[in-house]
Amino acid sequence: MSASRVAIAHDYLTQFGGAERVVATWSRLFPEAPIYTMAYAPHHTFPEFRGRAVVLPPFGGNRVFAGSVASFLPVLPLVASSIRVSGPVDWVLASTSGFAHGFRAEVPIVAYCHSPARWLYETGDYSAQIGALRRGSLRMMSGYLRRADRTAASRVTRYIANSIVTRERIWRAYGIEAPVVHPPVAMPAAGREGGSGFALPDVFALCVARRRGYKNLAFAADAARRAGIPLVVVGAGTEEIGSSWPGVHGLGRVSDEQLASLYAEASVLLAVAHEDFGLTPVEAAQAGTPTVAIDRGGYRETVLHGVNGLLVPETGADVADAVRQVVRHDWDHATVRLTAERFAPARHRRALLLAAGEVTGIPLQQPVVPRSIPVPRSPVPWTLDPDVRTPNPA
Repeated sequence: MSASRVAIAHDYLTQFGGAERVVATWSRLFPEAPIYTMAYAPHHTFPEFRGRAVVLPPFGGNRVFAGSVASFLPVLPLVASSIRVSGPVDWVLASTSGFAHGFRAEVPIVAYCHSPARWLYETGDYSAQIGALRRGSLRMMSGYLRRADRTAASRVTRYIANSIVTRERIWRAYGIEAPVVHPPVAMPAAGREGGSGFALPDVFALCVARRRGYKNLAFAADAARRAGIPLVVVGAGTEEIGSSWPGVHGLGRVSDEQLASLYAEASVLLAVAHEDFGLTPVEAAQAGTPTVAIDRGGYRETVLHGVNGLLVPETGADVADAVRQVVRHDWDHATVRLTAERFAPARHRRALLLAAGEVTGIPLQQPVVPRSIPVPRSPVPWTLDPDVRTPNPA
């Protein structure tokens, strides 16, 4: 173990998202670390944070503030800069998608960036999920918010990107070079007795995504309909879509144990969101389930074409054809599982501490994890079987 004393920082702990799952893993990897954040809603995020030392601003536990943090967007940079990490700490490990890199500290700050603020630098993806009034307000405030964001970035000792996509966005936003350390991925054991507990079709495609614009859920539903395969959608807000989208089973938020079982029960994972890192294909691979993903963004780093899934163009017809192809193919599930080992938490921790140690001066004091594992390759290039191509529906 490393002898250094680290504090963890995160934008706000109010949802079950991929960034929050990373911080939950950190809370196990660094069990003594306090967690600094702008807002905390214990029952709306992962249970790992309960019982931990979560440090908040005076209003950070207020239900109104914690329940709608995004509504306070114009003042959030001020809130972030008011938070000071103190106590016996050697360095700060900040998980950030827009704010935690602005927390203050007298020790080095290492910012693990999931993406520079989408609402500032990827406005096309973000604006799809907010109303016209808020879009107008954001345009009016964007100059001030970008200046505050870049000022915060200038105080960070080191940036670390969670993917190649994020590394490129960090460079565009801040002109900062960042090494890539992929997130840790560890789901509970899948296929437990009793399964997920849901009454679902024997063959179905699974999509794991909250109901947000850039998650592309309507596109996923259309592709599954073209393929003629039921779609099961998991994530906050998805319980409302079943009645309006025929053939779609919206389950809403489920437990990690249920999600692990759903990954194991699914015939294929459908990954079509505009993601910075392709997390869900790794979770599916841990259960031995292959993925059909759009050939863009973080999926290019987690889906090995022909080994643990297929990468295809972002068109409904191509995705539908690939789904049918994957369902018909006899996959080597042990090989699919092997591809997930590249993202094991122990490997993440070592890479994180090595990158941080270069700027904090704190030596790594823990057992060495092998630097690489054998990565299986597809024996032949995959092409879609013409027999599975589907006509465009009327």
